[in-house]
Amino acid sequence: LKSFNINEADLDLNVGNGGFQGQTDGTIRDLLERLKATYSNTIGVEFTGISNPEQRAWLEQTIERGYNRPNLTAEQKHALLFQLVAAEEFEQYLARTFVGTKRFGVEGAESLIPLLNTLVDHGATNGGEQFILCMAHRGRLNTLAHVMNKPYETILGEFAGTNKKPADDLGDGDVKYHLGYANRRPDGSGKLVKISLLPNPSHLELINPIHQGIVRCKQEWLGDVERKRVLPIQIHGDAAFVGQGVVTETLNLSELPGWRTGGTIHVIVNNQVGFTTSPSQDRFTPYPTDMAKGIEAPIFHVNGDDPEAVVHVAKIAIEFRQKFQCDVIIDMWCYRRLGHNETDEPSYTQPLMYKAIKNLKTTRTLYAERVLASGAVTPEQHEEMKAVALKRLTSAREASKELKVRDKVPNYSGVWSGLRAYKPGIDHWSSDTGVDQGVLEQVISSYDRMPDGFTVHPKLLKMIEDRKDAVRKDTGLDWGTAEMLAFGSLVLEGHRVRLTGQDVERGTFSHRHAGLNDYETGELYFPLKNLGPNQASFTARNSMLSEFAVLGFEWGYASSDPRNLV
Repeated sequence: LKSFNINEADLDLNVGNGGFQGQTDGTIRDLLERLKATYSNTIGVEFTGISNPEQRAWLEQTIERGYNRPNLTAEQKHALLFQLVAAEEFEQYLARTFVGTKRFGVEGAESLIPLLNTLVDHGATNGGEQFILCMAHRGRLNTLAHVMNKPYETILGEFAGTNKKPADDLGDGDVKYHLGYANRRPDGSGKLVKISLLPNPSHLELINPIHQGIVRCKQEWLGDVERKRVLPIQIHGDAAFVGQGVVTETLNLSELPGWRTGGTIHVIVNNQVGFTTSPSQDRFTPYPTDMAKGIEAPIFHVNGDDPEAVVHVAKIAIEFRQKFQCDVIIDMWCYRRLGHNETDEPSYTQPLMYKAIKNLKTTRTLYAERVLASGAVTPEQHEEMKAVALKRLTSAREASKELKVRDKVPNYSGVWSGLRAYKPGIDHWSSDTGVDQGVLEQVISSYDRMPDGFTVHPKLLKMIEDRKDAVRKDTGLDWGTAEMLAFGSLVLEGHRVRLTGQDVERGTFSHRHAGLNDYETGELYFPLKNLGPNQASFTARNSMLSEFAVLGFEWGYASSDPRNLV
């Protein structure tokens, strides 16, 4: 207040709303209280650094008009509590049943489950049809069970060793807390949506660019031009989000035209520790999200022990993403009740933290006390929730004891239908890939269809004539010409070609020249984009200077649709 030359006597002056979007009684005193309630409670928001005024205005109005607080019905509070009960009982049941087994549980971050379910349910309400998730191992089993709806008996069978791989399966996947899953599950209204969680190895954030490439490819072959039907969600740990360079590289790709996916929801499970490393050792900034300010994403900090606030933030995040097609960061402050895994002793390196954690009530307990006190849930209903959750787990455990063959992953379904694995001795790698002379002429004649007045660089005129002569006079092919004809013939056959990377438009050694720059205006012309009205798309795009994220992105893109050449 001193900064604005305001003292105690001024607090009851009537100044109106002062630009605040919520209701006040007009006094400075009430305005201050409303601002504190909105921005200094269990939710904090960073968005003033966003340069887009429309985005800032939308966030101000959305956040301030309801003082940044949720307004859940009794039914919604009941459903929210049951998600926390199910999440906690699941972890406790695994701990009792499979003593000493690693599971990388979600304890301390149970609000992650309603957060993810809200993103899916509210995202579906706002136009989402497919949700593609990626994450590291902490909380994955709980996410598989309570977001992906992977059957309990399947998960318990993986613990018990009764879920065996098919005899003709060449590999056995990975440990259970690295596995992926895909399903169709109902959203909040009962409509089925497709949801998938990508498998991920122990390299915590390696999956990020692969995930983005998969999303981009699916958006393109579904014709999701607005990028509102296929939604990407990434779950990170606080230390990994800051420390692993692939995160920064992937964020930098997010606003580049050739790699945009319409905005990713980033959820940081902020344990306030990375394995044994304290925040003061793994970063020099106040928040793990500070690096994301470079892409001007709105950042929501939320207390994981306030699940209603977590759900509220998730709704705002998905609405913002759908409206503006930009990344959003949710930084959920929580803790890791156990060590890095269930066999680890965290108090060796964080003794004070774990003395405090030992005395903390669980998120489920805190929220149960809150809704019981308000009368939204009765004690009998709370006990029934626990009984239902335990009954489901007990029944699934009995079913999991029976030795059964795991469902075989359908490797060649969807866009992969009709393909199969190579069979030695039966199949041959060699194929007849020749095309008619007329196809080559159609490709090379794209040089004859340049825009009126287009000025080719003087040094490239001879190259263009040499390429025409190679086709029309059979003077011999150099690498650049052969590549152009190969790409062009594929595009004419309906196969999309996507070529990205550092300097790929010209070619590092000046051999390709997939794009020609007008010598006078700088306008770009791509001959292979101008072959005919029925051609497939051709993309040649220079990437940022990245040897890792771009490769991961394109690998993900290629793995999603075999009909493309990437």
